[in-house]
Amino acid sequence: MKEQKVFADYLAEIGAWVLGIAMFVYLGYRTLDFLTFTFREEDAFFAYLGLFSTTVGAVIFAIIYSRSF
Repeated sequence: MKEQKVFADYLAEIGAWVLGIAMFVYLGYRTLDFLTFTFREEDAFFAYLGLFSTTVGAVIFAIIYSRSF
């Protein structure tokens, strides 16, 4: 029989989600900052394309990794 979750379990799960989202936003901001610094102003599209590809790549990797175990 499964044990019932207590309040601390729910609080820990919410805290993990908040921390994960905050880190995801922060790292996305820092990645975009780096890419806009790297590319010229007329190539700004590639900076956003790089941000999109790294972000989507990280999400896809996390989904594949979580479903592997």
